[in-house]
Amino acid sequence: MSNGTINVGEDGVGILATGSSDNRTITASTVDLRGGTINVGNNQAVGVFIADDATNPLKTTVKNTGTNMTVGTNAFGYVVDSKTGTDLLLGTATNKLTASLGPDSVYAYSNDKNGYVYSNTDITTTGGKSYGLYTAGKTENYGNIDLTGGNGNVGIYSTGTGYTTNTGTITMTGEKVKGIVAGDSTTAGTAVINNEGNITVTGKEAVAVIAQKGGTVNMPSSSTSTATPVISVTGRSGLGLYSTSNGKINATNTTVNASGGAINVYKNGGNINLTNATLNTNADSLAFMTGGTTGKIDFSNTKVTTANINSKGTAFYYDGATTAGPTGYADFSKSNIQTWASGNFDNLNKLKLNMAASDSRMFIASQVKMNLADTNLTPANVASLFGSNSPQITGVTDYKTFLLYKSLLTIANTDTVNLDNHTEPYNLLEISNSSITNNGKITGTKAGQYAMAQTDDTNNASGTEWVKLINNGTISLSGSGSTGIYAQAGEITNNGTVTVGDSSAGIYAVENTKVDNQKDITVGSKSTGIFYTDIFKDPVTGVVTTYTTTTPLKNIGKITLSGNDSVGMTYETDNIGSGAAMENTGTIIANGDRSIALYA
Repeated sequence: MSNGTINVGEDGVGILATGSSDNRTITASTVDLRGGTINVGNNQAVGVFIADDATNPLKTTVKNTGTNMTVGTNAFGYVVDSKTGTDLLLGTATNKLTASLGPDSVYAYSNDKNGYVYSNTDITTTGGKSYGLYTAGKTENYGNIDLTGGNGNVGIYSTGTGYTTNTGTITMTGEKVKGIVAGDSTTAGTAVINNEGNITVTGKEAVAVIAQKGGTVNMPSSSTSTATPVISVTGRSGLGLYSTSNGKINATNTTVNASGGAINVYKNGGNINLTNATLNTNADSLAFMTGGTTGKIDFSNTKVTTANINSKGTAFYYDGATTAGPTGYADFSKSNIQTWASGNFDNLNKLKLNMAASDSRMFIASQVKMNLADTNLTPANVASLFGSNSPQITGVTDYKTFLLYKSLLTIANTDTVNLDNHTEPYNLLEISNSSITNNGKITGTKAGQYAMAQTDDTNNASGTEWVKLINNGTISLSGSGSTGIYAQAGEITNNGTVTVGDSSAGIYAVENTKVDNQKDITVGSKSTGIFYTDIFKDPVTGVVTTYTTTTPLKNIGKITLSGNDSVGMTYETDNIGSGAAMENTGTIIANGDRSIALYA
């Protein structure tokens, strides 16, 4: 074919070659495409179909030096169903082709393990669930693959014993899109992809690079290559490098960028080897995630990999849910941290974590129980906590150490927390939907401070009370507008001493938080010992929500109003339900003027 147009209808085939001949002196066949256009229809239509003859199969070579292609819905540009070593040559170094794919289509598919696919084709799509190249043999791609038209698209898929080299640029946009995939999803193999091109994926659960079921991805192709691939992923739960089911990724001189809730590197039962790599972890994104019982993230023992943890980015994630047991929390003490690190990372001392901002974060830990002393991950203490397998730390020194989520933090009776010193371990924590037990002493002198404050955003959907704030020690806040203990949709128990100054609250409870004061609360002027309300105004949106109150407010301890114009207990309920009650069987002492014991 040197010119003209071939239009292929539904379920049709434009060119069929079976590689057969009655002339026994012919050992191969050729399909020669030099120009023109092939327009492929829908519903399993195929532009060029290569299949083996049943009686006399011969090797077929497709040479396309100038024929472009459009592919419809649920259709194929090229299909090779052969075992004869078919060569599919799509373009040349000086002749680049173009192909446009519809939804649920494939540009070039070959199951010939002995075959060869060469593509210098710029591939685009207008739909989703389409593939650029899907091959089982040797493959070389020099074209650019831009599948930004829909969800579920895949740039290059190398299966079985395939061996692929990519130097083209791959760009994907849409949910669950995949840049390059080495290995089947179900059957173990030895597929290899050598990638020297840049890959950019954008979308929820988008993945740039996947190695699975024994597949291997090398970036770049060899130790002598001068290529420096850039892998970029943007979107919630997106992945830059993902290795699972004994897959392996070797990334040298490679840059991986994660933004918008994405993850740079995720080892989930596979191996990822990083040598002189650079990771840029941006806001709401994560550098390293680990899963599965096998495989490791291994940093070269000779060259350092740098992870730049930028503003609101996080270095590590630990999920305690699988080992939490009946308590709901997994122990994440110093020894547990070291065990986790050694079990998931090798040569961690060759990782340089550049904590670029004060709101950069070292860890997110979910469903864990920790002592305050074990959260001290400041630069001077990192080696002590990680042990010998410890990363290097550069950048700022006041980064956030842990975000504890659905977790339990215990402040020991030997611990003293000074809220005025922002570099103390307690003040470098972020705590969300979690419980805190204070057995020590928490102090502060500045205005607007909180000793303990939590909101249960889960609304107890799992039936678990994640927010339980217990004070067995001492809380002393002298700054105005401060709160000793605050909880929304949680539980507050005071078995110790809470002292606050003027215009403050000893305990502040919202949305059916259960309050039980067993001991001492002392407040200054224009303050409240225990304040409960079922009215909540969102500080960001300004939206006001009124909840139905079904929990009692209880004081059996002592509340001392040391100043003027103060209230012992306030029960602000606009919507009272069954179980609501204000109960005082303790003591309320008013030492000043114009104070009220109970207000409802």
